[in-house]
This record gives sequence, C-alpha cells and structure tokens, in this order.
Amino acid sequence: MKFNRLVIPLCLAIGACASEPLSISYYLLSTPSSEQARTQSMTEKKTLVIEDVEMAAYLRQSGIAMQTSGSQLQISKQHLWAENLELSVPKYLATAMQSQSTNYQVYVRNLDYVPSARFSLRVHIDNLQATDQGEVVSSGRYQLIDNEDTNHSIAVDFYFERDLQEDGYSHAVAKIRELLNDIAADVISTAENLN
Repeated sequence: MKFNRLVIPLCLAIGACASEPLSISYYLLSTPSSEQARTQSMTEKKTLVIEDVEMAAYLRQSGIAMQTSGSQLQISKQHLWAENLELSVPKYLATAMQSQSTNYQVYVRNLDYVPSARFSLRVHIDNLQATDQGEVVSSGRYQLIDNEDTNHSIAVDFYFERDLQEDGYSHAVAKIRELLNDIAADVISTAENLN
C-alpha cells in the first residue's frame, strides 16, 4: 500500500514535467531594412552572380549547431533557423558583398534576373557554428570564375573565426553574420585582384 501511495504521485509529477511544451526560438540571418531597398541600373557595374552555395550535410537541417568537442556536434531542437541556410546564406552573402563594394552588382541565381555576369561564384561551407571554446567558426572553399577569361578563375579555401563575448544563441547568430561578412569581403577582395 505504501509503495502505491509513493509511486502514483511520482508518476504524476514526472508526467507533468514531460507534458510541458518545449520553448522553441527561431533565428534569421538577416532582417529586412530600408537600407536594402534600392533601385539601380543593371549596366553601371560589373556583375557577380552567386551560382550556388552548398552547405555541409549537418547544416542542411533547421537546428543550430554547436561543436562540443573536436569531432562532436550538438544540434539544438529548441534553437532553430527560421529559413533553410541554403536559401538564407546566398541572400545574406549577396547583401553583404553589395554593401562592401561599389564596383559590383551582386545577384543570386534563381532569385534574381541575372544579366550576363563578369564573375560567377560557387561556395561550399564545411563549418558554420559556435564552439564550446567560446568562438564561432566558418570554413570551406569558394570558386570565383572570371567569365571573360577563365584562365583567371580561382579556388580559395577559407577559415574565419570570431570570439563570443556573451552566452546565448542570439549572440552566436550575430557572430555568424560577422563570419559571413568576412567571407563576402574575401570574395570581393579576390574579385578585385583578378581585374
């Protein structure tokens, strides 16, 4: 009898904890702003087209990744990307490159009407995550193809990192934006050197 009196309240307490809804947070790489709204001629600048951004397999799902050791990743079930990274990263890179360069008009293939392009860009991202060492990292490679002279085309491996000054996913996402800005700046610099 005593056993039943203890087990039933314990089971009810465990069941109540299990039935509480999970709090889920969604994160965007970028948010719309009035600065992004612009009208421009399609002929005044050199054109760079982002052809493809391919993400590592673990980055193709909605959970935000955290590297917890040299070879172990934890994918959050509560902190999720609001938009697939294979869609949001090219858009973010295009906006970042556009804001960093006055010489290029940047488009994303399959999202924009794309005139003939001076440069075509293909990106593969192997890593884009926070680590338990207090930093965010990105690595991968990109190919920048000079459509006027394919002998000037180049493949570049990249690695960028930023220190985290705060805890939390919001801060990590802000630092991931900074990493994407670093990639964008590197692409623009490479394009300038190819001219």
